[in-house]
Amino acid sequence: MIKRMLASLGDPYTRFLSPSEFSRMARYDMTGIGINLREVPDENGVVKLKVLGLLLDGPAHVAGVRQGDEVLAVNGEDVRGKSAFEVSSLLQGPNETFVTIKVKHGNCGPIQSLEVQRQVVARTPVLYRLEQVDNGTTSVGYMRLKEFNALARKDLIIAMNRLQDMGATYLILDLRDNLGGLVQAGIEIAKVFLNKGETVIYTVGRDLQYQNTIVADTAPLFTTPIIVRTLTSLILS
Repeated sequence: MIKRMLASLGDPYTRFLSPSEFSRMARYDMTGIGINLREVPDENGVVKLKVLGLLLDGPAHVAGVRQGDEVLAVNGEDVRGKSAFEVSSLLQGPNETFVTIKVKHGNCGPIQSLEVQRQVVARTPVLYRLEQVDNGTTSVGYMRLKEFNALARKDLIIAMNRLQDMGATYLILDLRDNLGGLVQAGIEIAKVFLNKGETVIYTVGRDLQYQNTIVADTAPLFTTPIIVRTLTSLILS
């Protein structure tokens, strides 16, 4: 009944989740194959299920799924008309088992059925390397963070330490095409760069018990200049 009431609002961002559904959604990779799905209307208003985020070198990417693909079926079941959450639930399964998904590449590309092996074990989400710029006179530490999973903070700190030891003058943190993930992982990573007492995140609700502010509780671990690359902008720190 509650789900029907919320559906009548016509708000795509309002949805009731049972405790078991919320538990699954809270995982760093909800699908288990390294993709994030979103309902996207086309020019005619028809809602299509698109691959919004794709974990590079993850199970789906290795199998041939590409960002922007439309998901048509899961294990032979037509998923057109289903929500992103419903389809993400269909994609879930025991670790190292297989799921078959039918996708349409691009807007008018070929349709393929791909077999993807589920992988729910957290892997390092950080890729890094040292690059030389300005005719070799400046060393730049490049880091790509693919998702905010349980290993993100630890592996990012390891990468920054190693790049500094290698002589990096400044760092680049590339968040483009980041898959998202655990909120707590994002909070802990933000604390690495913020001064003690600075606000990381705050929540506001009608009930005072749901109003909360999280601040950095220590000095920043790194003071090396850093450039953060996002989808549409650069953030300098």
